[in-house]
Amino acid sequence: MAGQERIFKHLEFIQTTISRKAQNSFTYKGWAITLITAVLALSDKNKTCYLAAILPLLGFWALDTYSLRQERLFRKLYDDVRSKQDTDFSMNTSIFNHVVPSFFRTLFSTVTIGLYIPILLLVIAIYFLKAA
Repeated sequence: MAGQERIFKHLEFIQTTISRKAQNSFTYKGWAITLITAVLALSDKNKTCYLAAILPLLGFWALDTYSLRQERLFRKLYDDVRSKQDTDFSMNTSIFNHVVPSFFRTLFSTVTIGLYIPILLLVIAIYFLKAA
């Protein structure tokens, strides 16, 4: 029975990490939208501010991508631990690096580009509209 309790505790730790990564991703998206909206609202006719909004957007996109990839790695670890009868109490996800898409592929996954590309295009469009 002690072995089962140990596996359940290990799964609980992994699930907590997955939840934290998912919360981080949600927070990054919220901050990106808030910050870009604030920059666009406060930059009256200064075109440079519009371009300056792109830098934090790219930063949040990268953070969100990193968090999403980490979440996927921990989901693989969870599945691996769940399928075994006895396992060491490890949180090492590096063995799944070849299974989970790379950072670059995750950067352009539908989950991330569905938010960040439209915002990026909106900022660029506003920049050129203000130039006219």
